[in-house]
Amino acid sequence: MVDFTVGAKRRRVSLGSVHLQPLEKAREKAAGILLAARAGTDATVTDAGDRAMFRAVWDKLATEVDAHKLAEATRESYAERMKPILAKFGDMAVADITVADVEAFVFGLNGERNRSFAVSLIRKTINFAKKARILPDSHRNPASDVKTKKPTKRNKALSVETLTAFGRALAEMETEGKVSPWLANLFRLALVCGLRPGEVRTLQWSAVDYAAREMKVIGKAGERPIYLADEAIAILRATPKVEGCPFVFVGRRFGKPIAAVHKMLTLVQDRAKVPRFPPYAFRHTAATGALGRGVDLAAVQALLGHASIQTTSIYLHSDAARRKAAAEQAAAVGAVVVPMKRGGSRVS
Repeated sequence: MVDFTVGAKRRRVSLGSVHLQPLEKAREKAAGILLAARAGTDATVTDAGDRAMFRAVWDKLATEVDAHKLAEATRESYAERMKPILAKFGDMAVADITVADVEAFVFGLNGERNRSFAVSLIRKTINFAKKARILPDSHRNPASDVKTKKPTKRNKALSVETLTAFGRALAEMETEGKVSPWLANLFRLALVCGLRPGEVRTLQWSAVDYAAREMKVIGKAGERPIYLADEAIAILRATPKVEGCPFVFVGRRFGKPIAAVHKMLTLVQDRAKVPRFPPYAFRHTAATGALGRGVDLAAVQALLGHASIQTTSIYLHSDAARRKAAAEQAAAVGAVVVPMKRGGSRVS
């Protein structure tokens, strides 16, 4: 080990196993590192730092870190979101990526959520390059200087009119063979059960128990049970099983689940002539609908798999109908103090 300080940062770096190099060789290497540190340079950074490609750094991060820390659904989601990022930066040296490069790419994406995810993944990759000693600590992460607004917590629930038109278009395209029964039922189950896109895509038949009217999904907080209402059971029973594939919603690659849904979702929306909405809108609609019909917040929290009830509370949207109902209920409670009209009748 060699212990040294560069600027205000102290580092302790392994020089390797004593079985791979003689002690004197290690001492010579340590002496060189200490000499460079006095001059303000960290000589432990790999010589390949300037030539390391962004794609290679991401692959190293995904296999050496994320594979052991993240759930499979999360890793698949990251891999899907990294495709356009790697297409842009994959063959660039990670040290050469600038703030202008990141901004130009990020602001070419549609939607606040997509932009935020892109910045987060680029920043994560370059931070890993620093931790892995591919880049020096002094290297400024260009993604750290790119600010995007967080996704607004506005009401993303779909209207009855939008749902009706979308459902009709989905049924027509399924009948015509333009949408597979697996993808069509994926959309339906996501809406009926309030599932995240990753949760519904990776659902397996072994997790479905018709007798207990329950299925288990794996989300951000781990596995949770979902009660199967009649509508959910009907959707599942109408979904064809494929021998040899454990997943409910089968993708084009044998034995694998559906990989992406955005392109087909857009085609159905265009057929239905409704405004564009992301797959997450099905989850928002289910949550908002349940709360709007009087289901208590804690029950909806359990349904959605939120770790905090504060997260669930963002679905308590204050639309015009709910404001009117609240005002009328409050007025009914306080009616006893409303001034009476002359003649004895109460103001209504």
